[in-house]
Formats: sequence, structure tokens, C-alpha cells
Amino acid sequence: MVCDLARMTFICDRFDAAQATLELICSAQELDASMDLEPFLLKNRLMASFNAAESGGYRDVLINARDRSNGHIVEIQITLRGLFSIKAGGGHSEYKLTRVLDLNDPSVTRYKGELTKDVIEKVRRGMIHSLSFSTGLNVHFEDLVSALAAPTCLVNELDCGHGPASGENGFPPGKTLSDLFTTEVCAQLRPRLERVNMPSCQGIRGEIPSTLYECTRIKWINFSQSVEVTGSISPLVKNLVKLEAFLTWGSGMSGALPRELFSMPVGGHHHDPHTFSCMYEGGRLDGCWRVGRRKFSLDMAELAFQAHLAGLK
Repeated sequence: MVCDLARMTFICDRFDAAQATLELICSAQELDASMDLEPFLLKNRLMASFNAAESGGYRDVLINARDRSNGHIVEIQITLRGLFSIKAGGGHSEYKLTRVLDLNDPSVTRYKGELTKDVIEKVRRGMIHSLSFSTGLNVHFEDLVSALAAPTCLVNELDCGHGPASGENGFPPGKTLSDLFTTEVCAQLRPRLERVNMPSCQGIRGEIPSTLYECTRIKWINFSQSVEVTGSISPLVKNLVKLEAFLTWGSGMSGALPRELFSMPVGGHHHDPHTFSCMYEGGRLDGCWRVGRRKFSLDMAELAFQAHLAGLK
């Protein structure tokens, strides 16, 4: 059952070199009939959709091949030089220790409770991936921003809201969403941030900064009933190609919805001018927009919304 007693690694400088190596290995027998190795299993952990948080950030392509003459299984790895340098420099030992201690298990990487200095330090070190809190932000705001911007931070979910305590522990005076989602924070979270959930938050204020729209892996944004969140949805929403839900109803946001939003199958209830006057329903491939009480296809939704606004006026 051990598949890597015989193992070799190809170290590549660029992605195109890694791809060429993979293609050569998979077609080796066609090029040389004497080749006895038959690849039968491929794990592509270099592709963008692979969640590298499960492997502590490490990526490679792993191939298992069988020796036809005796059935023995060998392992072939393809990796990038930068990743291999980290692995050779002690990263592999740390990864093995992480696996032994289950430090990447969701029961360890998810936190829900009060925001404290100890929790923030775990965020800084990359130990917490999903952070949910409703108290402590007012006191630890600056420390949290610093931790989220740290090069070791691996947060992919940020959840703040629900509950009366969020009013007392919202942003410190004068602080806005732009002070939380700074350029440095969004640059660090960009490869992994999937969820921003801040509904029913008193003290969460300001407009959604343009930097947040640079986090292109976001699937969920919720500022519903956070009445101090203002401004409008930016046309930059088109950058969020994985977005599934954007909720702004009951918030302080206003202004017409950007036409870019109407070309996206994004669920959620949107602002302006009425809580539920415009929303997307259904799946990503077979859904439609509901404007007022009628349903429209993606290509007709914007015109329908404009007519709806005119009718309300």
C-alpha cells in the first residue's frame, strides 16, 4: 500500500515548463515502447481551484505510475522551484507536523467567539482560516488589521454581526470599511477570501472600498441591515467572477445597481429603492432576475429595473 518507496521530483522554473514535463511523462510510452511505467493517477495541486490551505500552502503535481513488469507503484512529483525551496528549507517538516497535529482540520482553523489578542495572534500566524466574532472589534481593531495584512495570514472567511453586542463593539470612532479592507489587507487576502459577512452590524460604517472588489475569489458578501454602510455597488463587481450572493437590503446603501451586476447570476436582495424590488433567483445557469413582481432574463433585467424605477417615481 506504500506508493512512494521509489520517487523522483521534477523541479521547474515556470508553469509552462511544469505543463511540458507533465505532458512528456504521460506520453512517455508512446515515445519509447520500452518504457514500462504506466501513469494511472494524477493529482493536480498546481491548478487554481485546489485549496492549498489543506496542505499548508504547498502545491505540486503528483503522479502515480505502475511498473508493468512487477506491478510496483512509484511516485513522480512536479513542482515549482520556489515551492521546492521552501519545502527543502524546513517547510516539509512543518507540514508533516501540521498533519500529525491536525492543525488544518476545520475544527481547529474555524473560530467563533470574542475577538481577543490571542485569537488575533492565531490569525496573524495563519492558524485561523474562518474568523467569526461579534465582540471585541472596537478594542482590537488596529491589531486585527495588522494581522489580516500579515504575510502568514490565511483567513478566507470574515464574519462579524448579529447580536446586540455588535453595536458596542463596531468600528472605533472615525474608522470605516476602508480602514479594515486596506490595500495591504486585500493584497494578502486576495488569493483566498471567499466570504465577507457583516449583517445587522451597528458601528460597521462607510462605503465598500474598491480594494475589496480585487478579492476575486469572493463568493458571498452580506451587509444587509447594517444601516451605516453607505454608497453603492461599484461596477468593479464584475471582477468577482465567483460571486454567488450579494445582500445589501436594509443597509444605508443607495444608488442604481450597476449594469455589470445584471450580467451576473448573483443571488441576494438588493437596495434602492425598495428592499426586495430587485434580486436574482435560481441557479447560475438557469436563473432569472425578478424586478418588482415580474421575472426577466439576464439580458432584459437592466431595462426592466430602469422602467421599475421610473414607475416608482
